[in-house]
Amino acid sequence: MAKTSHGFSYEYTPEALYFATYMSVSDRRLFYTEWKRLSGIIDAENYGEEVRQKVIAVIRDMDDKIDFDELVSDISGKTVKEKETAICLAFEIAFSDGSLDDEEVVIFEQAALKWDIKKARLEEIKKYAAESTEALLQNADNSCFANEIFEQEKYKEVCGKMEAVAKADIDYSMAVVNNAVKQLKTYPAVIKRQVDNATKATLAVQDSDQKKDMQSFLSQLMTTVSQVIDEADDSLLGLQKKQKDISGHYTVSFMGRTKAGKSTIHSILLGEINSDFIGKGMERTTRFNYIYDYNGIRIIDTPGIGAPNGQTDTEIAKEVADESDLICYVVTSDSIQETEFAFLEHLKEKNKPVIILLNKKENFARSTKTKEKFLEDPLHWYNKDGEDAIQGHIDRITEYVQKKFNYHNYTIIPVQLLAGKMACLEEDAELKEKLMRGSRINVFIDALFSMICEYGMIQKSQTIYNSSLYYLGKNADTFREQTDSLKEVKREFSKHGNRCAIQIEQLTKRTRNRIIATVNVQIDSFLANDVREFAYENFDLKKEDAEKEWKKFLVEKNIEKQIQSGYETVWQKYIESVEEIVKEEEENMEFSVEFGSLSEVDLGKVFNKKSALEATGKVIGLVGSLLAFTNPFIGGVIVAVSVMMSLAGGRKKPEERIKATQEKLYASLRSSMNIIRESILKDVLKQYDSVTAEINKNVKNSFEVIDKSMGKIEENILLLQKEQQAHIEQLNRLYAARIANCITDSALYDLADAKSLESLVVDREYGKQITMTDDKLYISERPKDIAKVSGILQETIVIKGGE
Repeated sequence: MAKTSHGFSYEYTPEALYFATYMSVSDRRLFYTEWKRLSGIIDAENYGEEVRQKVIAVIRDMDDKIDFDELVSDISGKTVKEKETAICLAFEIAFSDGSLDDEEVVIFEQAALKWDIKKARLEEIKKYAAESTEALLQNADNSCFANEIFEQEKYKEVCGKMEAVAKADIDYSMAVVNNAVKQLKTYPAVIKRQVDNATKATLAVQDSDQKKDMQSFLSQLMTTVSQVIDEADDSLLGLQKKQKDISGHYTVSFMGRTKAGKSTIHSILLGEINSDFIGKGMERTTRFNYIYDYNGIRIIDTPGIGAPNGQTDTEIAKEVADESDLICYVVTSDSIQETEFAFLEHLKEKNKPVIILLNKKENFARSTKTKEKFLEDPLHWYNKDGEDAIQGHIDRITEYVQKKFNYHNYTIIPVQLLAGKMACLEEDAELKEKLMRGSRINVFIDALFSMICEYGMIQKSQTIYNSSLYYLGKNADTFREQTDSLKEVKREFSKHGNRCAIQIEQLTKRTRNRIIATVNVQIDSFLANDVREFAYENFDLKKEDAEKEWKKFLVEKNIEKQIQSGYETVWQKYIESVEEIVKEEEENMEFSVEFGSLSEVDLGKVFNKKSALEATGKVIGLVGSLLAFTNPFIGGVIVAVSVMMSLAGGRKKPEERIKATQEKLYASLRSSMNIIRESILKDVLKQYDSVTAEINKNVKNSFEVIDKSMGKIEENILLLQKEQQAHIEQLNRLYAARIANCITDSALYDLADAKSLESLVVDREYGKQITMTDDKLYISERPKDIAKVSGILQETIVIKGGE
């Protein structure tokens, strides 16, 4: 039962406890203080093992855990007091890690809405919970095994300085990051304006479908590039949130594969073995970052890396790397494989100092005899020679790490975690001391204490600046890749666009000749067969009758349809060929260019087959109207033939006269048709040239508009990349100044004064080497060993200064 002067009187129900448990891990982190509070309530309310296991199932994200939505629904049916109880306890748990996260606020607001708790009442409960939790934290016993070391005055003094430096560095770092964010936010609008201008250029394209295709392409291009910028922006905004939480602690994170011993050493350092979070066999025990905070140090136990179906766990471990000042990578002597160190590649990418804890696996607790043998010489496992000597394991780790991940500056500390675990459970002081000595946990703690006291401040600066540099660097790399990709796409686009245009021009010329040939073939065939036949059969008709027969003859033979059909076939083939040319060039482009994030852009939207086919009618429609002009020639032809027949009558035999008349009529008709042929070809080709010129223009214009747009966007991404690089250089200068101050053990550079840094020239290959040039860096004024600092930061430091 919990009672306060605020008028609250709550009994914590199991449902309230489960809701608070969900709240405790909503941010995928469980603080030691949160677990102590939950565990304390379970004990105080005498809930027993069943409730404890349900709480642990939620924490460990087990398949049989209580469903959150069902839990919220169940609480909805409780009394007002019980619902407020759940909210109050959840607030207390949320505040017990020192802050209220955004994720937690959202859950509170949603639950309050579901349970009909008014906003004012929610704020009242929140205020009470914050005050009561603060009192609980002040009175809490947070002592742990390692605290006797971290209570020393030297450590406290360093922590005070470290916190002050960290806060200043966060201000300097975030000022740069904020400028980068502001710049990022301006670019989508700039690119949109450029795309809008390019879109306006498409107005010159008369074909509406063609215009839509081009505008769709440009819109896709803008969306793709803007998405890249938005993702870069989001990464920096996420960084801002992370930076707020890292100034007040020196953070040590334990990482490694499942069951390597991370949870065990975490529990040993806390001075108690928490069996709830130490599994058996191959059981995965940690699905969150388990965090202990005390007196300026934060210790984090991360989920197992590389566990079956543990991709999420690996991502959780990656997230915590950003806030870690030191990574303790735990490996075991019974399973040292090259693949076990794959995660180090990510840590190297983020330039994180690493201590490798080699957990010597030896189950000497399996019998009294083996335990007694261990206690006779607790360090026998560490000192012995031979095939199973610890040095062999160290050599193998060294080989893997140096060969694959280029880690040359790191520390390997062999430990015996089983002995440390047994020491925590042992009540006999003498046996406890032997077990702890055999565990070599003290060696690790001493190394950690020494590292913090001597180099904690520069490691904290490294964490702050490198976390910012990592994300700015990733963004710069992304923009560089985008620039290179877009440049290559643009080059290929121009190359294939030009080739496409040339091929279409050549095709247009060939097709023009085919149209001429097609019309000629149709008319020649008509003349050779049909017109001759007409002349032979109708030579003796009167003019009126001949005209009627001619019209009837044209209808029956349907010469218009023949010419139109032939032309239509040629035109259809032309359209298909243009489409094939564009498609082939598009496929060649896709084959020759790796588009990266530009792969979604449809580069084929430069030719519209439908609208091109519709242009067929613009040309074919002329044929029928031109053939109508054949009739005016017929009267004159018939009259001329009649005259010629009468003139020839006296000189030739009848059959000869008939033959001559037929040939004269045929010749006249052929002459008339040839005039019509020229007229048809002239007008058809004129219209053909006009339509194909428009098609060629559209294709060229499509490529040119898009090419220019890509060029403008490429220029902007390149500029954005350069600006991001300038921010990186600014951060590297600040970081280098901190290193220089550390090495010279002085305030050689005032990071708040830009003029103080003007003389410092920095050349850095991130994660490998940082070179600092300045006459201020006198060799005689470097009390700290440069090689030692290089080893601590795991990055080679080169100083070029005055003598």
